[in-house]
Amino acid sequence: METAVRQMVHELGNAVLQAWLEAQDEPYPADTQPCACGEVANYVRKRRGMTLTLHGRVYYRRAYYVCPHCGGGHYPLDARLGITPGQMSAAVVKLAALVGVQDAFGTSSDLLAQTTLLDLSPNSIRKACQQVGKR
Repeated sequence: METAVRQMVHELGNAVLQAWLEAQDEPYPADTQPCACGEVANYVRKRRGMTLTLHGRVYYRRAYYVCPHCGGGHYPLDARLGITPGQMSAAVVKLAALVGVQDAFGTSSDLLAQTTLLDLSPNSIRKACQQVGKR
């Protein structure tokens, strides 16, 4: 019973995070955005991104811009919210590092899966420990 409810809460949290992230982006993106090179980047389309959160992998769509001058692309929403697409959120890094320093990375991976339903590899836990250690 508790496991089923925990799984539902996990899935609900994932859906809420996805909706919240997409709501943070402009419904009608601007035609242009400033580029880091000092020129102007043009809106291309909404693209899908993913971030690993405490509620699992969250997929969301946000505006994507490309600069014709330098060729660089960027996502203003990701920059504004501090998201690195495809990477662990700050909360996941913190929790993974906390668990990772307590025991072997493989055992820590099992503990995270049992307690939070978060499936991280031992290598991801090691990476989180290194990130926190550098700070």
